[in-house]
Amino acid sequence: MPQPSSPKNGFSDSDQQWFDRLSGKPGPYEDDRAVREADALRLALDQERERLDREATATAKDEAALEDEWARLQASLHRERLLQERRRAKQWMWPALGGLAAAIVVSAGLLRFWHESSGPIYDPPPVLRGAAPVRHVATAQPREAAERFAEELRGAGLKPGLFQKDRSFVVDVNLLPEQVDAARPAFGQLNLVPTLGLTRVIFGAQ
Repeated sequence: MPQPSSPKNGFSDSDQQWFDRLSGKPGPYEDDRAVREADALRLALDQERERLDREATATAKDEAALEDEWARLQASLHRERLLQERRRAKQWMWPALGGLAAAIVVSAGLLRFWHESSGPIYDPPPVLRGAAPVRHVATAQPREAAERFAEELRGAGLKPGLFQKDRSFVVDVNLLPEQVDAARPAFGQLNLVPTLGLTRVIFGAQ
């Protein structure tokens, strides 16, 4: 087994092979551990990039699902000890990788903002006919609040409609007599009381 040479410019042979493998340079590589760790980190970064690509084209995503996906990625890195073993060997390199991770997070936010500002996410609401009650809810995050309310109604076995009008988001739900009680928890979180028949809840900015 070849002996590692003295570090050059802060790189040992293991460090150099790890960095070259992470950069995609062709081998040969003799340090299996360095190769394994570099491949695992590249895989994690590729998965995050693919997630951002999917997010840019998606019409809507559950925020909780996105947080779970990011948590699973972090857990995978910790499980493989990638955030611990090489930190001591290359402390000077991790700030750059930390900056890359921060850029990924910022990019995710920018992509979400770009997608939301590029056009409507949901269809416009149908025109109300008759005297259906309309409730207004002021919130700093109208889309998230509307999606959360609709999800809670669906969790209660109901079938709400989710729509968008300009910067407001609309949830329509038609309650039968036997469904009013099931809708109370979701309405109660908005300090509203469910009523029989069609109800429209409009979520707008504060």
